[in-house]
Amino acid sequence: MIKTRNRYVIASAGITLHLMIGCVYAWSVFTGPIVKQTGWAETSVSFAFSLAIFFLGMSAAFMGRLVEKFRPTITGTISSVCYGWGIFLTGIAISNQQLWLLYLAYGVIGGLGLGASYVTPVSTIIRWFPDKRGLATGLAIMGFGFAALLTGPIAQTLMASFGVSSTFYILGIFYFLVMIIAAQFIKKPRQIELPKAVIKKASHFSLTGQNMTANTAAIMVGILGLFNGFGRLIWATLSDYIGRPRTYSAIFILDIVMLITLILCKVPVIFALALCLLLSCYGAGFSVIPVYLGDVFGTRELGAIHGYVLTAWAAAGMVGPILLSYTHQILHNYFVTLVVFIVIDLLALIVSLALQRAFAGMQEQVNK
Repeated sequence: MIKTRNRYVIASAGITLHLMIGCVYAWSVFTGPIVKQTGWAETSVSFAFSLAIFFLGMSAAFMGRLVEKFRPTITGTISSVCYGWGIFLTGIAISNQQLWLLYLAYGVIGGLGLGASYVTPVSTIIRWFPDKRGLATGLAIMGFGFAALLTGPIAQTLMASFGVSSTFYILGIFYFLVMIIAAQFIKKPRQIELPKAVIKKASHFSLTGQNMTANTAAIMVGILGLFNGFGRLIWATLSDYIGRPRTYSAIFILDIVMLITLILCKVPVIFALALCLLLSCYGAGFSVIPVYLGDVFGTRELGAIHGYVLTAWAAAGMVGPILLSYTHQILHNYFVTLVVFIVIDLLALIVSLALQRAFAGMQEQVNK
């Protein structure tokens, strides 16, 4: 008799993997201490984050192919080696004050680990939950958003006790050990392990912080991480009920309203709430897109297709921070940048509504 595996154990392993790599969102917690120890410019240190996001998106494109061609356990193991080693080398770069090594370690090697780890669990977990695709995607990516909530305070404690470089040594070893163990549990399901109700249903519709103290900044990073994480789970689950196109339309509308709020509102509490809601939408974009792609193209090559889509994130990760820094340096405010983001969201909303109409039309044809 074939022993079946629990799909929630697989999902937990995927969440754990994303929880480890999600510390990339807490880079701002490290920026100040690194600048203080090395004397590097803040923009130079911040660029390491942009570089890591760029390599995340670009490596996800070919790593997604490897997930489908080989096994997710293999790509998960690769990610643990790259990411753990990249974080460890970051400590060496800071200790020896080698900026080029920081870019190589955190940006390139760490970024490759991020990309491999990001795509590894998503398409696999969706296969385990064909009856709850939105929930599955939210679970798979939730850890990536939640990580900053934990990393900020922990990083502050470690740096206060052991110093900046040693903190990266400790984190690098810890991430490697946890990730390589978690990767061994991420496996594709056998037919016998899928929910019976789903197996019987054969005709599924498918188309082929500037003035904050260090502690306050760490807390704010954690709060934003909380909304980032819950946003991934809540929005993705909601998409199971209202559909992916409507979910994306709602996300873009909320984005536009909150960006306008950031421009017009001067009340700190409302400003912070708007920022938190924006972060929930940011997380939502990542959790809904894999299941959206699964609806359109099916799950056979989902890992590869998802990887290709993430190259857009790579481009945005490079252009966005540079645009933000440049406009603030010239104009000494973020008004123009926020207006640009509003225009981009408006264009995205138009595309989303067009897709919504197209899906409605195709669904009518299928029902006929």
